[in-house]
Amino acid sequence: MTGPVQAPSEDRAPTTCPLLISVGLLWCSTGSLQPAVYGLYFDWKSIAPDFYIQVNGGPKFNADDNVTKGNYNMFLEGSPLYDVCKESNASSHEMFKKAFPEGFAWELLELMSGPPRASFTWRHWAKWTGDFNGVKGTGETLEMIGSCVVEVDSKLKIKSIDVYYDPNIVMAKLTGFTCRHLGK
Repeated sequence: MTGPVQAPSEDRAPTTCPLLISVGLLWCSTGSLQPAVYGLYFDWKSIAPDFYIQVNGGPKFNADDNVTKGNYNMFLEGSPLYDVCKESNASSHEMFKKAFPEGFAWELLELMSGPPRASFTWRHWAKWTGDFNGVKGTGETLEMIGSCVVEVDSKLKIKSIDVYYDPNIVMAKLTGFTCRHLGK
């Protein structure tokens, strides 16, 4: 799941580190802006020809998968609370856009190593003011925190993105899922 880079959270000072800013811009450009603008992955400017993205050790998706499946379906692959087979790239984007009409911001929190393998933590958050598949939004801020390892080539084109996060906390809220105590 990607979205626009927004102002840092209130409890964090804005970064002035050029490398941190560059990694954040590369991430957002590859994940959200270039697929929307160019559509065809071979027109993207930020990825290497052998690019792939992998989420939580799952399947590796190439740039063509990003265009056909979409970010949401790739990032939610394997979640028991979301059926990627029922959604297209377009329908998944529409579903999340309805749930988060004010946007779904992304923030790079901490850069722990630089190129060619950049390791960083991030957060993705939004106010849930819309509906998600018939479940009415509560107005609360939903947040995910994760980490990434991004490998770039000598021209700073992204070769791979390995993402680690738990989507199920947010998906449980969005779907109205509750876990009942087994003993009752």
